[in-house]
Amino acid sequence: MSKNGVEKFYLTFVRHGETNLNLEGVLQGHVDAPLNDTGQQQAAEIGKHLQNEKYTYIYSSDLDRAFHTCSILLQKNKHAVSHVTSSNEMSDVKDLIKVDKKLRERKFGSMEGKPWHSLHKAAKTAGVDEIDFIPPGAESMHEVSVRGKEFFIDLCKTICQDWKLNSGNMNVCPNVLVVSHGGYIRSTLKMFHTDFGCPLQRYILQSFMVNCAKACFEVTLPSIEENESSFQFDAGSSSATTVDRIIINEMHGHNRFQITPPNLVVKIVAQSEI
Repeated sequence: MSKNGVEKFYLTFVRHGETNLNLEGVLQGHVDAPLNDTGQQQAAEIGKHLQNEKYTYIYSSDLDRAFHTCSILLQKNKHAVSHVTSSNEMSDVKDLIKVDKKLRERKFGSMEGKPWHSLHKAAKTAGVDEIDFIPPGAESMHEVSVRGKEFFIDLCKTICQDWKLNSGNMNVCPNVLVVSHGGYIRSTLKMFHTDFGCPLQRYILQSFMVNCAKACFEVTLPSIEENESSFQFDAGSSSATTVDRIIINEMHGHNRFQITPPNLVVKIVAQSEI
């Protein structure tokens, strides 16, 4: 963390590995489907790819396919394994993971466990676009976006508060790992675009995130010590209401994980720095 009043951290989203329901084209939502053999191999591969990353905060959805992916990934991470081995309080890399239900996939209600084409057919019958169709008992995309925004703002608060508690003397730039779900991550990217003004290209906003793909971000925020009174969040607002209105800009030129689609790398900066 810098000493000039600006806080920076890195944020990596990883989608969970493959499940049998993925293979069958079934809407999972909150169905707690386990990883299949391929999904476990995918988690191990992304773990090898990220093995030298030192994560200071690790989060996962509470659904098994995400938590298991995170666990396997960390088993391949040199720093995670070393930390657990040298700790008297931890016996497994799973102990490093903070579970958060806000990271769950979208709830599809009555459509969960049914083929994807059933959702398309039901939306067509209702006369609405598939993205806007809300099955009985399901979440709207707006509700998923609000969850994503709440998690992100809570994360910013946590990191800034930790920086303050350490009097700004954090030895390394915080590095955050979040293992979640394709629909949730895609919704979060759209939320960055609409609520924070991130100029993302259309193909990114409409792209499908394959199993164990990653999306990387660099987040820069003013010091909470200087902006504590403005560090607020209104879940019902369509605009950013935290730290001088965060603005997101896309970044290029970072390493890309070759077995996945090109991962997105963006920079989140305070308006005062633009």
